[in-house]
Amino acid sequence: MRIAVISDIHANLPALEEVLAGIDMQKPDLVYCLGDLVNQNVWNNEVVEMIRRRNIRCIKGNHDDGIANGKTYFKFSHTSPEAQQWGREAIAYTLQHITNENKNFLAALPLQLHITIEQKNEQPFILTFMHGSPLGINNRIFRFMPQ
Repeated sequence: MRIAVISDIHANLPALEEVLAGIDMQKPDLVYCLGDLVNQNVWNNEVVEMIRRRNIRCIKGNHDDGIANGKTYFKFSHTSPEAQQWGREAIAYTLQHITNENKNFLAALPLQLHITIEQKNEQPFILTFMHGSPLGINNRIFRFMPQ
């Protein structure tokens, strides 16, 4: 079984179109999205609608959650005051332009997906998809964290 996984699109429609064209050429059995469909670019509605139109199973990212709940600020990892200001402006733009239908879609996304993969003559295994970490969508796992 071949699975394609995408994540952190952040309303970048041209990039999503290119990635999906590459995925289509590979012909995977399943395609999943690990969240953050919106915010930080201008094609919020178009990205959500493309994911919906293609029936790509998706989980909720922290940006999806913030926009769905109408938050005007949520935590960023920006390193400068200018980047933080840009982040607040991106949220304001997204909240102003996203449709209610797409906002409701984001709100309804699950926080996790559990996928059972059946194998011939072997035990099935379960894949768990989430955004962030098992502790929450705003948690990060860094390569230098202790195990």
